[in-house]
Amino acid sequence: GEVTALAGLNGSGKSTCAGLLERFYEPGAGEVLLDGVPLRDYEHRYLHRQVALVGQEPVLFSGTIRDNITLGVPGPAQAPVFRPADVGEKGGQLSVGEKQRIAIARALVRRPTVLILDEATSGRLDEGCWYLLQQRVRSWGVRTVLLITHCPRTLEAADRVVMLERGAVVETGTPAELRDHRGPYSRLLQ
Repeated sequence: GEVTALAGLNGSGKSTCAGLLERFYEPGAGEVLLDGVPLRDYEHRYLHRQVALVGQEPVLFSGTIRDNITLGVPGPAQAPVFRPADVGEKGGQLSVGEKQRIAIARALVRRPTVLILDEATSGRLDEGCWYLLQQRVRSWGVRTVLLITHCPRTLEAADRVVMLERGAVVETGTPAELRDHRGPYSRLLQ
Protein backbone atom coordinates (compact mmCIF):
# COMPACT_ATOMS: atom_id res chain seq x y z
CA GLY A 1 0.00 0.00 0.00
CA GLU A 2 0.93 3.59 -0.43
CA VAL A 3 1.55 6.01 2.42
CA THR A 4 0.36 9.52 1.56
CA ALA A 5 0.95 12.45 3.89
CA LEU A 6 -1.31 15.50 3.96
CA ALA A 7 0.56 18.48 5.32
CA GLY A 8 0.02 22.17 5.78
CA LEU A 9 -0.36 24.86 8.39
CA ASN A 10 -3.21 24.84 10.90
CA GLY A 11 -6.50 25.52 9.13
CA SER A 12 -5.25 24.34 5.73
CA GLY A 13 -7.89 21.59 5.47
CA LYS A 14 -5.96 18.48 6.54
CA SER A 15 -8.45 17.24 9.14
CA THR A 16 -11.36 18.23 6.90
CA CYS A 17 -10.06 15.68 4.37
CA ALA A 18 -10.15 12.98 7.06
CA GLY A 19 -13.70 13.97 8.01
CA LEU A 20 -14.78 13.71 4.39
CA LEU A 21 -13.27 10.22 4.08
CA GLU A 22 -15.08 9.12 7.25
CA ARG A 23 -18.29 10.73 5.91
CA PHE A 24 -18.66 12.91 8.97
CA TYR A 25 -19.95 15.42 6.42
CA GLU A 26 -20.46 15.73 2.68
CA PRO A 27 -18.34 17.87 0.36
CA GLY A 28 -19.78 21.23 -0.65
CA ALA A 29 -18.89 20.48 -4.28
CA GLY A 30 -17.59 17.48 -6.16
CA GLU A 31 -17.31 14.02 -4.65
CA VAL A 32 -14.91 11.83 -2.69
CA LEU A 33 -14.03 8.49 -4.29
CA LEU A 34 -12.78 5.24 -2.77
CA ASP A 35 -11.53 2.75 -5.36
CA GLY A 36 -13.24 4.88 -8.01
CA VAL A 37 -16.66 4.72 -6.31
CA PRO A 38 -18.29 7.74 -4.63
CA LEU A 39 -18.31 7.33 -0.85
CA ARG A 40 -22.05 8.05 -0.72
CA ASP A 41 -22.63 4.84 -2.74
CA TYR A 42 -21.09 2.68 -0.01
CA GLU A 43 -23.23 1.24 2.77
CA HIS A 44 -22.26 3.13 5.94
CA ARG A 45 -21.33 0.04 8.00
CA TYR A 46 -19.21 -1.40 5.16
CA LEU A 47 -17.34 1.89 4.75
CA HIS A 48 -16.48 2.06 8.44
CA ARG A 49 -15.10 -1.49 8.33
CA GLN A 50 -12.81 -0.42 5.48
CA VAL A 51 -11.66 2.95 6.85
CA ALA A 52 -10.11 3.39 10.30
CA LEU A 53 -9.36 6.82 11.76
CA VAL A 54 -6.95 7.50 14.60
CA GLY A 55 -7.53 11.08 15.67
CA GLN A 56 -5.51 13.62 17.58
CA GLU A 57 -7.31 12.94 20.86
CA PRO A 58 -7.90 9.19 21.28
CA VAL A 59 -11.08 8.19 23.07
CA LEU A 60 -10.53 5.53 25.72
CA PHE A 61 -12.93 4.15 28.29
CA SER A 62 -12.43 2.68 31.74
CA GLY A 63 -11.31 -0.92 31.38
CA THR A 64 -8.24 -2.85 30.36
CA ILE A 65 -5.90 -2.10 27.51
CA ARG A 66 -7.23 -5.22 25.79
CA ASP A 67 -10.83 -4.00 26.15
CA ASN A 68 -9.88 -0.65 24.63
CA ILE A 69 -8.04 -2.24 21.70
CA THR A 70 -10.67 -4.86 20.87
CA LEU A 71 -13.63 -2.47 21.09
CA GLY A 72 -15.99 -3.45 18.29
CA VAL A 73 -13.89 -6.40 17.12
CA PRO A 74 -15.83 -9.68 17.08
CA GLY A 75 -14.23 -12.55 18.99
CA PRO A 76 -11.98 -12.01 22.02
CA ALA A 77 -9.01 -13.78 20.44
CA GLN A 78 -8.65 -11.16 17.70
CA ALA A 79 -5.90 -9.19 19.46
CA PRO A 80 -2.98 -10.75 21.34
CA VAL A 81 -2.64 -8.14 24.12
CA PHE A 82 -0.72 -9.28 27.17
CA ARG A 83 -0.93 -6.35 29.58
CA PRO A 84 -4.22 -6.58 31.52
CA ALA A 85 -3.70 -3.22 33.24
CA ASP A 86 -6.66 -0.90 33.74
CA VAL A 87 -6.33 2.37 31.83
CA GLY A 88 -8.40 4.40 34.30
CA GLU A 89 -11.27 6.75 33.54
CA LYS A 90 -10.81 8.03 29.95
CA GLY A 91 -7.29 6.56 29.98
CA GLY A 92 -6.25 8.88 32.80
CA GLN A 93 -3.51 6.52 34.02
CA LEU A 94 -1.75 6.60 30.66
CA SER A 95 0.56 9.08 28.97
CA VAL A 96 -0.50 10.77 25.74
CA GLY A 97 1.85 8.49 23.80
CA GLU A 98 0.42 5.36 25.44
CA LYS A 99 -3.13 6.47 24.62
CA GLN A 100 -2.05 7.07 21.03
CA ARG A 101 -0.48 3.61 20.74
CA ILE A 102 -3.69 2.00 22.05
CA ALA A 103 -5.76 3.95 19.51
CA ILE A 104 -3.42 2.88 16.70
CA ALA A 105 -3.58 -0.75 17.84
CA ARG A 106 -7.40 -0.51 17.94
CA ALA A 107 -7.41 0.69 14.34
CA LEU A 108 -4.92 -1.93 13.13
CA VAL A 109 -6.65 -4.88 14.79
CA ARG A 110 -9.68 -4.13 12.59
CA ARG A 111 -7.40 -4.65 9.55
CA PRO A 112 -8.81 -1.76 7.52
CA THR A 113 -7.95 -1.20 3.88
CA VAL A 114 -7.56 2.55 4.56
CA LEU A 115 -5.89 3.84 7.74
CA ILE A 116 -6.08 7.55 8.52
CA LEU A 117 -3.67 8.87 11.16
CA ASP A 118 -4.74 12.45 11.95
CA GLU A 119 -1.76 13.94 13.82
CA ALA A 120 -1.65 10.57 15.59
CA THR A 121 2.12 10.16 15.48
CA SER A 122 3.43 13.70 15.86
CA GLY A 123 6.28 13.55 18.31
CA ARG A 124 4.69 10.83 20.42
CA LEU A 125 6.20 7.67 18.98
CA ASP A 126 9.83 6.82 19.55
CA GLU A 127 11.88 5.43 16.66
CA GLY A 128 11.15 1.79 17.60
CA CYS A 129 7.38 2.35 17.79
CA TRP A 130 7.38 4.23 14.49
CA TYR A 131 9.28 1.38 12.80
CA LEU A 132 6.90 -1.22 14.28
CA LEU A 133 3.87 0.76 13.09
CA GLN A 134 5.26 0.90 9.55
CA GLN A 135 5.92 -2.85 9.56
CA ARG A 136 2.43 -3.71 10.90
CA VAL A 137 0.73 -1.50 8.35
CA ARG A 138 2.59 -3.20 5.50
CA SER A 139 2.26 -6.78 6.79
CA TRP A 140 -1.44 -6.55 7.74
CA GLY A 141 -2.62 -5.62 4.28
CA VAL A 142 -3.53 -1.98 4.83
CA ARG A 143 -3.64 -0.74 1.23
CA THR A 144 -3.66 2.98 1.87
CA VAL A 145 -2.35 5.05 4.76
CA LEU A 146 -3.20 8.73 4.99
CA LEU A 147 -0.93 10.58 7.42
CA ILE A 148 -2.17 14.00 8.44
CA THR A 149 0.81 15.69 9.98
CA HIS A 150 3.31 18.50 10.00
CA CYS A 151 6.01 16.42 11.72
CA PRO A 152 9.09 16.35 9.41
CA ARG A 153 10.08 12.77 10.38
CA THR A 154 6.60 11.51 9.56
CA LEU A 155 6.48 13.40 6.26
CA GLU A 156 9.82 11.97 5.19
CA ALA A 157 8.52 8.41 5.75
CA ALA A 158 5.66 8.90 3.28
CA ASP A 159 5.68 7.67 -0.31
CA ARG A 160 3.87 10.82 -1.43
CA VAL A 161 3.21 14.21 0.18
CA VAL A 162 0.27 16.50 -0.59
CA MET A 163 0.70 20.07 0.66
CA LEU A 164 -2.46 22.05 1.41
CA GLU A 165 -3.06 25.78 1.85
CA ARG A 166 -6.53 27.23 2.54
CA GLY A 167 -8.25 24.00 1.48
CA ALA A 168 -6.41 23.64 -1.83
CA VAL A 169 -3.55 21.42 -2.99
CA VAL A 170 -0.51 23.60 -3.66
CA GLU A 171 2.08 20.91 -4.35
CA THR A 172 2.38 17.14 -4.45
CA GLY A 173 5.21 14.67 -4.97
CA THR A 174 7.66 12.40 -3.21
CA PRO A 175 9.51 13.87 -0.23
CA ALA A 176 12.73 14.00 -2.30
CA GLU A 177 11.01 15.83 -5.18
CA LEU A 178 9.41 18.37 -2.86
CA ARG A 179 12.62 18.99 -0.88
CA ASP A 180 14.31 20.03 -4.13
CA HIS A 181 11.34 22.14 -5.26
CA ARG A 182 11.87 24.85 -2.61
CA GLY A 183 8.12 25.29 -2.08
CA PRO A 184 5.84 24.95 0.97
CA TYR A 185 7.16 21.45 1.79
CA SER A 186 10.81 22.47 1.94
CA ARG A 187 9.85 25.52 4.04
CA LEU A 188 7.94 23.26 6.47
CA LEU A 189 11.07 21.13 6.96
CA GLN A 190 13.16 24.14 8.00
